[in-house]
Order: sequence, then structure tokens, then C-alpha cells
Amino acid sequence: MNAMLSGKYQSARRSIRILSARIELLEHRVEHLEETVQANILPLPLTRERLHSLVGTSLTVQAFDRKIQGILLSVQPDFLELMDQEGRRVIIPAERITAIDPE
Repeated sequence: MNAMLSGKYQSARRSIRILSARIELLEHRVEHLEETVQANILPLPLTRERLHSLVGTSLTVQAFDRKIQGILLSVQPDFLELMDQEGRRVIIPAERITAIDPE
């Protein structure tokens, strides 16, 4: 009976160690994702202030290999909102923006 309990105890301890290691790995992944998110928001307050001053004006946003022209509607920490030349609202995630050219 004691041997059976000892085996269950060892098995439970091993499961706890495995779960602890998985939790630690997940904590590291979450930290990395949080750092990535922070790196992909519109970074500097001066940049955001400058963009806020452009709300209502026409500009071109380079998003990787695509240029999007339109009127800047709003500046958010993680995206810009434009109205394109066809009157559609376009949301451009900050992590995709490579350049902004006021017209």
C-alpha cells in the first residue's frame, strides 16, 4: 500500500514540476508579447502630438509595400484611422506603418 502511495506521490510531484516549467515558459512568452506590443504602438509622445496636429488633413501612409492616401481621422496608441479617397474608413495598425508623408 505504501509503495502504491509513494508511486502516486512521485507521479504527482513530477506533474507539478512539469506544470511549473510550463507556467514559467508561458510567463516568459507573455512578457515577450507585452514588450512586442509596446514596441509597436506609436512610440514617442512628440510623434503622437505631431500626428494629432494633422487630424483632418490629407496624408499618405506607407504600410509595408502599400501606400494609403486619405484624410487622417484619428490617432490611437496602436493604429491610425483614415478616410481613403473612396470615402471608406481605413484602420492602419501601428506595427505596419513604415512612413507617414503629410501632403
